[in-house]
Amino acid sequence: MEIRHLRYFLAVAEQLNFTRAAELLHVTQPTLSQQIVDLESQLGVQLFQRGKRGVSLTSAGTAMLEEARAILARREQCLQRMAGFQKGDVGTLTIGVLEFFEDTLLPELTLSLRRRHPGIRVLWQQYPLEQLRDNLANGKLDLNFTIIPQHFALNGVVKTVVTNDRLALVLPKGTEFDSVEVFDPIRFSALLARPLFLWKEWYQDEAGQLVRKLHEFCPALDVRPTEKINFCLMNTLIENGYTILPYHVVINIKQSHFSYFRLPFEEAELDTALLYRSDNQNPCIPYFMEEALRFLSLSQ
Repeated sequence: MEIRHLRYFLAVAEQLNFTRAAELLHVTQPTLSQQIVDLESQLGVQLFQRGKRGVSLTSAGTAMLEEARAILARREQCLQRMAGFQKGDVGTLTIGVLEFFEDTLLPELTLSLRRRHPGIRVLWQQYPLEQLRDNLANGKLDLNFTIIPQHFALNGVVKTVVTNDRLALVLPKGTEFDSVEVFDPIRFSALLARPLFLWKEWYQDEAGQLVRKLHEFCPALDVRPTEKINFCLMNTLIENGYTILPYHVVINIKQSHFSYFRLPFEEAELDTALLYRSDNQNPCIPYFMEEALRFLSLSQ
């Protein structure tokens, strides 16, 4: 049994007239009659009672009418849904977020997208920086919402800047470096003599230019790469040292033990950005990016 059999049957069942049904279907009456005979043969039941007074449905035909309408309606729903996937307004986007990074933008943007494109499902997942990069590269993530230096080169990746950010120097409260309002090179050089607990993932790549800049102020810079951000903070307190973190990360830590100031160097400038691979074929991405840019323009 094929879809055309159901369409032909439905036309005759609704018109109860082979001639009018054939005209609606743009086929000849003998062709239509033969298709109905074939359908009845396949089902093993008689669907229509044919007589001098016209055509009527048998009991089996009445039951078949209900089934045919349901099947054709379900087929149309399926076609519409698949068309939605093809267009990109139905599907799933998996978006990676940097650990320790929180922003009211994420839920607000997701809700805004859902209102305009309810068929797109967004999955947010938090990862360390290195895993965030790897999962974008291997296709496990469609997009990254992350913090990245403005100078950092990206090959094969589309970058859309959300907001600008800056690295901040974080140190224990109660030191002589609290509440630094104006950059003082002499005081800054003295501060840099303390142990610097630098987030290892950031130190390996992104912070390279900044570290070279800090060496200009303190040639004997004591850099101690540290596995996790919370270890950087813990060691900063224990060793009376300091750490350097993105300002967006700092303000979300919500700990009262630290003071901080944003570094006044070009090498400390960051972007909060959405990243996706230029060869990613997920059709939902253009809808998400369009909504993200629209939402961000309204938020500014």
